[in-house]
Amino acid sequence: MSNSYLRATLIATLAVSLAACGASTPSASPALDGATNRVSGAATPNVSGEYAGMKGSVHASFAQNRTSVGGTYTESSGSQTTSYAVEWNLSKGTTLTGISAATVDGAACTFKLDGTYSTTNYEITGSYQPLHGCKGDSGSFTIKQKCTYPPGEYARPQNGPKPC
Repeated sequence: MSNSYLRATLIATLAVSLAACGASTPSASPALDGATNRVSGAATPNVSGEYAGMKGSVHASFAQNRTSVGGTYTESSGSQTTSYAVEWNLSKGTTLTGISAATVDGAACTFKLDGTYSTTNYEITGSYQPLHGCKGDSGSFTIKQKCTYPPGEYARPQNGPKPC
């Protein structure tokens, strides 16, 4: 046998072996399985969409990628309007934890956020506490989901908020 024949056979065998290794299907992670829309065994609700405040002039808009939620929260009082950048992490199905940042009266402020999403009332009820700046500016809020941004892998029951 010639060296070129052995070399060609070896390369062909190596190519087939590598292709077979690459053809295996990776198993889904038990902690996060997008196909079944479950995170650690709990269904992940679609909290994305447009929200309105239950009191006062409040508007929020959130986008979602699995358990990461982010967007803006804007409140108006008289002639003053303040917009907050918001980042949430969704865990245990409906628990939201996160951070918010804004410039309030010329001061940079960050806030710790804690909340719960109600899959029955389609509301986020939460609280905020200052982390930096805006000392003493803490409180609670409730915002109602008016419509959703429907990502492909989430399903919303017909009785929930309609797509935006």
